Amino acid sequence: MINSRDTYTDFNPNKKENIEVPYGIGTIIELKDNPDVLARICQYRITVEHLELVINVGLNTNIYEKESEIDCEITAEKLEEKWRKTNRIIIGKLDPERFLRIPGFSEHSENEKKLELTRKKPKY
Repeated sequence: MINSRDTYTDFNPNKKENIEVPYGIGTIIELKDNPDVLARICQYRITVEHLELVINVGLNTNIYEKESEIDCEITAEKLEEKWRKTNRIIIGKLDPERFLRIPGFSEHSENEKKLELTRKKPKY
């Protein structure tokens, strides 16, 4: 028999919780002591250890790769203590499929130009 005054009856598995993290996934961060050391935040992993919520942050030091594996994992407290968001502008490899095409500079625009020459123009 369940007593309605028991605390475990208030358990709701569909309850939503908001957990704040210092930086978004994909953010480039730098060490406060050495700004030349850069890393990208790959993931946040939330666990419960000794009845306390622990947020672990997965970092990758190869910031230019799209697919990144986790090189190291630190706690969110260490992240805020030793790391900060970089103020540098970082440009990686430009993908011609996702960015603006400049005529004459990309292989795709050269192919488009050839197609335009071979298309029949409508007669008025």
